[in-house]
Amino acid sequence: MSVSLFVIFFFALRTFVAEYGAVLVVSGTTRDMVATLAEQSGQLPQPASARSMRDLMSACGKALTLVPIVKADSGLAAQVSIKCESIAREILARAPSNARARAVDVLTADRIDAVQLGIAQAAAPFEPWPLNIRLQAIARAESVSPEVLAVAEGDFQRALMSEWGKEEVARIYQTRDALRQSITLAAEKAGPKDQKAFVDLLRRNLRDAG
Repeated sequence: MSVSLFVIFFFALRTFVAEYGAVLVVSGTTRDMVATLAEQSGQLPQPASARSMRDLMSACGKALTLVPIVKADSGLAAQVSIKCESIAREILARAPSNARARAVDVLTADRIDAVQLGIAQAAAPFEPWPLNIRLQAIARAESVSPEVLAVAEGDFQRALMSEWGKEEVARIYQTRDALRQSITLAAEKAGPKDQKAFVDLLRRNLRDAG
């Protein structure tokens, strides 16, 4: 085998191995996915295609915001967050404008930074998945600075333009007192129909809860 053919074969094999590692994360059961993302040893999955980048970030978002065993175990959540942050940074090193990686980078941050959130917003202001992950990041943050709240207001306003967004913002409004002022400001800037629909939704939710 010539040197040039060997080099081509080597890089093709390395790409296959990297892609295969990414596929393993998203192709198993939810429990398998969580176990892989919580594993702190071994090489990080390095997606070689846009699809595997998207799927890996989707897996991270799902694990950190939806999977009960992760949400109920702070230690497990921390392990998954560390791995997902590393994968997101790896993706961003090669694709700085990847909107899903930007959103996961915000979600896994120890403390959300206003500039970091703004960059994530600019990557995909209205795309539902990144927008929802940014909302989840704000909602679960232990403390949020006034600068971050000012930036987050834009995401609340964008979310209020959709039905799923209204429902999610209403849930956040009811569960996070510290975010109510920013949500109120966003609602005041919403279009009349969206504003009315959101207020009606809040009233229904409060009535049902009572």
